[in-house]
Amino acid sequence: MHTTENDKDLKLWWGVLYPAYNDHPILAVATPEVEGTVFEQDTNPPNAAAYFDPQHRYQRWNSRYAYDLPQLVQDLQPHESTLLAELHASPHLWADGLDLAQPERVIAQLQAAYPGLSGVAIAYLVLNLACPESVPAIHDAWLDTVATANFPAHQCHGVILDYNHAARPLKDVWEDDSIPDERIFAYLEDMLSLWQLLEPWHSHFFAFNN
Repeated sequence: MHTTENDKDLKLWWGVLYPAYNDHPILAVATPEVEGTVFEQDTNPPNAAAYFDPQHRYQRWNSRYAYDLPQLVQDLQPHESTLLAELHASPHLWADGLDLAQPERVIAQLQAAYPGLSGVAIAYLVLNLACPESVPAIHDAWLDTVATANFPAHQCHGVILDYNHAARPLKDVWEDDSIPDERIFAYLEDMLSLWQLLEPWHSHFFAFNN
């Protein structure tokens, strides 16, 4: 059962699952597939599909499931920190000297210091530091094997992202007649800069999930 919206301990996040691809520099995985979470459409608690992660910390608010699309989840352990939350709060401990134009080197450096981090988690962590207005902060991440009624079992990267991230979709800006042309042009320049930032990371999908 969901916590009521006026509960002071209610903590919501966006959860996203990215399929792992062996030939992708960020989404690739080095571990073999293992049995994991099974998502079925139109299921309700207490089924496994009620949870977004294998540890059952994040409870899904919608039984519908889809790859790559953000889903609202509730944190059932809102007072428990995560490694990524701690790293996000203390970039001075890890960010000095990182060259974002060389993702392979950045990933190698951070994985040497924090072996549990995936390439996807590191991408969100460092790109949010460089462009917090466009890339949401990451709170948690894991690797899981996911299956649905419509998709076979597939390894996926699970990520938990800031629910309050306020990046405005380009479509909304384009259709808002109250925004002056100068602001739209500035917004487009910002989008171009973001695209250039994401390109070395092969992570343009970040721009479409916010």
